[in-house]
Amino acid sequence: MSQRPVDDAGWRALGGEPGMMALVADFVDRMISDPIIGFRFVGVDRDRLLRRELEHASEILGGPLRYEGRPLAAVHRRLGIHAGQLRRRLAILAAVGRAHGADPVALAAWVEADRALGPFLIDPGDCHG
Repeated sequence: MSQRPVDDAGWRALGGEPGMMALVADFVDRMISDPIIGFRFVGVDRDRLLRRELEHASEILGGPLRYEGRPLAAVHRRLGIHAGQLRRRLAILAAVGRAHGADPVALAAWVEADRALGPFLIDPGDCHG
């Protein structure tokens, strides 16, 4: 779905694995507790979600971790995710990144890469997609 970056500059700009672990942990916790999209995570194993999100971000940003989960489209398409829910995820990601003092260029690249996955994740019947 997406190409790996040529180098790891984005990953390093966001603190490498220690910085990214802290940022992604906060991001996952904010999504899980969010009043708009939190219901999507009821019954989801937080630690597994955290690991998959970290792997996903690593692939986007040129980090060393490889995504080891199931294909994103196969997992998410069946959930009936709406465009507004994806926008909420992106807003949470951006807010958490800013709260962590993330490099704005690397953060924007991450948010945009996630946004680009929308057609693979959003319910095709969503009239707001």
